[in-house]
Amino acid sequence: MNENKSKAVDVLNMVKEKLASSASDVQSRLVDSLTNKEIQDRVALLTRSLEKLKELKKAFDKIKPDLESYDENEKLIGKSFSKAKNEEKKKTREKMDKLDSAVTKALNLENPEAFQKLKEALDKS
Repeated sequence: MNENKSKAVDVLNMVKEKLASSASDVQSRLVDSLTNKEIQDRVALLTRSLEKLKELKKAFDKIKPDLESYDENEKLIGKSFSKAKNEEKKKTREKMDKLDSAVTKALNLENPEAFQKLKEALDKS
């Protein structure tokens, strides 16, 4: 029984010694942990952004001409957009373009603020 206590004390002493010299290990693991968290946040942001792009594309594709033109024989000769529908289509396209550009910049890591700008573009879309 005394021998078991000795081994337990030995293990505890080894842990104490290792902890005393663990500053660089703790720092390294902290850096890894914070880096992994930031990477996860960036992946989540990119995922939300791509889902929003998909949603915007679907909305864009649903915008159809709302005006029809006919000839004297009542035959349909063309379709066009009203001013309101044209404006809706234009705004949706602009949102898609801005978000797509922000995603591209974030993926290319063109600058350190790319992910902040992506978040702002996503919030505005």
